[in-house]
Amino acid sequence: MENIKVPLPARPNNFDEEYVFPGDPSKLSSKELGELMFTLTAWHSYTMRLLGLAEVEVIKGKAKNEDVSADKASAMFLKRVCGIYKSQISCISREISRRKTELEELK
Repeated sequence: MENIKVPLPARPNNFDEEYVFPGDPSKLSSKELGELMFTLTAWHSYTMRLLGLAEVEVIKGKAKNEDVSADKASAMFLKRVCGIYKSQISCISREISRRKTELEELK
């Protein structure tokens, strides 16, 4: 892994341990929607980085015939978190598209 030189996303600092996804994204301003989408995308990217590292540990452990159950559990958890971010990003994207369509219909 050390020979692969690509920039990796750093840990975002704009969410605490937990956050509340808005129950109705249509009530957010366009600025708030954009900020939330950017934040979720940053966390999704960072989580994908962690997932990649966890999967590498599983492969390394298997090569050494080590117990990799903890690494597998971490990888499974990170996959689920990535799915959460992805679905929330999609929800925001749909709201942005809906607003764009409404604006186009007004013209």
